[in-house]
Amino acid sequence: MTQEYWKPVVGWEGLYEVSSLGQVKSLARRYWTEGGRAPHWCNLKERILKPGTNVHGYLHVVLSREGKQHSYTAHRLVADAFLGTRPAGMDTCHGPLGKLVNTPNNLSYGTRQENMRDCFRDGTHQRGEHGSAAKLTQEQVNSIRALKEKMTQKAVAAMYGISRSN
Repeated sequence: MTQEYWKPVVGWEGLYEVSSLGQVKSLARRYWTEGGRAPHWCNLKERILKPGTNVHGYLHVVLSREGKQHSYTAHRLVADAFLGTRPAGMDTCHGPLGKLVNTPNNLSYGTRQENMRDCFRDGTHQRGEHGSAAKLTQEQVNSIRALKEKMTQKAVAAMYGISRSN
């Protein structure tokens, strides 16, 4: 069984910690609030935050301080805490275990070019039918091209449920 180690979230020390297994927790604390009916003290218990998935498929959490919320990807928080500050011009790269595994041994800093090479190596690239905005598969594109001289663009678009410009 893997041992879990916790370190403070960089820039959020005393409020949040991140673990070597990629989890983020809010630390127990007491704070003064002027919201609601009357000013009062609030007590927060320590708890593991439940991550969401952003539009790019990365796990992210929302951290809060003084009523302001900030969203961070879990892999960036883990990398900052366990690998050190990201060098300027570098990406935080996931290893072969994929983008949902946010452990220090699956993360590294690298150039954008190295990060893109890793995406192709791991099959997580977002080109063609794998792109988030893709409307057609490669097979459908090939079929449409075969219809080029036989049907109008409008008829082909209607057949595939896309716009003529697509």
